[in-house]
Amino acid sequence: GLFLGEHIQVVHLLLLPIYFFWRSHLLLELAESLALALTALPAYSIALRHSGDRRAAAMVAIATLCYFPLHYLDIAIDEKTFRPIAFGIPAMLWAIDSMERRRWGWMSIGLLLALASKEDYAIVIAPLGLWLAIHGWRTRKSKRDIGLGVALALLTTVYLAFVVKVAIPYFRNWETVHYASYFQSFGSTPGEILVTMLTRPDRLLAELVTLRSMLYLALLLVPLGVPWRGWSQLLVGVPLFITLCLNEIAQSTPGPYHHFHAPLIPILIWAACASLTPRGSIAAEHAVGEDVADIATVRSRAAWVLSFSFSTAILFSHSPISLQFWMPSPFYWKTYTWTERGKQADTISAMIPNTARVAATDFIHPRFTHHERSYDYSDFRRAVANYEDKVPDDTDYIVIDIGSRYSRITRPDQIRELQREPDKWEIVEYDHPSDSRNFIVLKRVTSATDLEGGDGSP
Repeated sequence: GLFLGEHIQVVHLLLLPIYFFWRSHLLLELAESLALALTALPAYSIALRHSGDRRAAAMVAIATLCYFPLHYLDIAIDEKTFRPIAFGIPAMLWAIDSMERRRWGWMSIGLLLALASKEDYAIVIAPLGLWLAIHGWRTRKSKRDIGLGVALALLTTVYLAFVVKVAIPYFRNWETVHYASYFQSFGSTPGEILVTMLTRPDRLLAELVTLRSMLYLALLLVPLGVPWRGWSQLLVGVPLFITLCLNEIAQSTPGPYHHFHAPLIPILIWAACASLTPRGSIAAEHAVGEDVADIATVRSRAAWVLSFSFSTAILFSHSPISLQFWMPSPFYWKTYTWTERGKQADTISAMIPNTARVAATDFIHPRFTHHERSYDYSDFRRAVANYEDKVPDDTDYIVIDIGSRYSRITRPDQIRELQREPDKWEIVEYDHPSDSRNFIVLKRVTSATDLEGGDGSP
């Protein structure tokens, strides 16, 4: 039941010193938003190196902030989820910036932080190592580049294999990693999936060459002006893009709306920066300097990137610069305002002590993530409940958000606990007319046996 049985993500533990003073889910969300905003800083540095012009670099930095696939990583498409994978984006771009500066120590720290954000970053770090090795060989600048690149590619590949085959299964009683189910058409285990892809190229191509994949590619590249001049940088992201095209969940809503595309974003921004110069070289001597014609060229290319990023944000983002935010849609601004449902949520949160163990549904769940225990109330069977269709045995309260668009429960008689064990649960009333309540709260009934210690003795 540990989260390490899902992913190897530990980067958010760096927030512990602040969390000690502010123990709130809001802290996690704020830190995630700030991390995504910080992506503009290394983007500016890389763009300045490739363009040699501060105005062009500033336009690319602003385009990074407008890049709508970045927006969907902040509280995610469901508007409620904290995902540590977001911290890897500025870390990865910082590592690329350090690599171009040949500051290998800082590059290593950035890459380690990215890997600590989620093991998925290994899928772009390994090709990045190959890119560094090939670039070092082509430019004949240093044998160190070749050695470092090859070592980086090999070590990262070994790390990913270790995580998928050993680390994650260890924390889930040696069961197969859960995301193998995202590629069911190729097999049920990572080994089967890999073998099928290698031996059945026809099936692989059939899954890759689809309208959904083309749409996904367009939604990733068009907002950056299709940075084809950075073609060698784009090649670094090809393995992950192939993975995204084969991921059934990522393709369920084709486009960068789920979190799976996060490790690809630094690579795409890097390619956009490289596209500012004709050759897209990382070498500082190729910066345009003071040549007036070159400055006009790079500024026009930077303006091209910014115009596409801003215009697509207006159409596809869910931030305040988008039409969706101001027009009736799932992201309409009124859904963020103080509503009667929000007031009821506050009332219920105040009713339940922090020492309680709470099972809650989507949207209201984050209110209880900092209680003694916080369980997901859904049909998904989890280890903490012995993979049975029930809440864990030590659950004290159940909170069901019937006002959520995902909720299939609208009345108490639909709740499985009241159907199966009506003597163990009671409905908690709260100060609001029953015909307009957005929540149903259940409290476990404490039996006489529980009060006496289980053996009849007081």
